[in-house]
Amino acid sequence: GRDLRYRGYVESRRGRRPYPLDIHSGGEHVEAASASLAAFGKAVRRAIDEMAEIGDADTEDLFTGMSRDTDKNLWLVEAHAQAAN
Repeated sequence: GRDLRYRGYVESRRGRRPYPLDIHSGGEHVEAASASLAAFGKAVRRAIDEMAEIGDADTEDLFTGMSRDTDKNLWLVEAHAQAAN
């Protein structure tokens, strides 16, 4: 089993909403994955800006690659959602 209290604590420390455990349909999972990817992408873009402000070009470049990959995956998930409709 899972200790959901610990999971909730960890998620609250990260500043993200936990993945919903009470969803069952594929469409609901696609929506949840899309929301998670979008939130992660937003956080990565903030990190890019922070690295630019402090002049850390190498880390900024790493985050830029992560941002591109995240945006691509978000696009794929959202395309899947549109195809299902």
